[in-house]
Amino acid sequence: MRSGRGDPKWDHRRHPTSRMWFKTAEGQELDDVKRRALTVLRNVTEGGVEAEIEEPIWALIDISHGSEAVEGACRWFLAAADYSRDEDVRTVLLREAYGKIERALRFYL
Repeated sequence: MRSGRGDPKWDHRRHPTSRMWFKTAEGQELDDVKRRALTVLRNVTEGGVEAEIEEPIWALIDISHGSEAVEGACRWFLAAADYSRDEDVRTVLLREAYGKIERALRFYL
C-alpha cells in the first residue's frame, strides 16, 4: 500500500526522479498543480489547442499518489485524445474523459 502525503517516494517536491516535470516552483501547493493540469486538459477538451498532455496527466497521477481511479481516468483521456477518425466523436470522448478525471480527483483529493 502506498503511503500518504509527505512520503519522499511520492512527494513531487522532494523526490528527484518524479515524473512530474509539470511543476513550476519548489513548494508549490498540490491544489495549484491540480488546477494548472486541469486547465491544460480543459483547453484540449474545448478544442483549438493542441497541447502536450503527457505532463499534466502524470502530474495528476503523481499528486493522487497513484490512485487507480485517477490513473484510469487519465488513461481514458489519453485514449480519447488519440482518437482520430471523427473530430466530433473525439470531442465527445474528451469531454467524457475530462469529467471522469474531475470525478476521480473529487473523490481522492
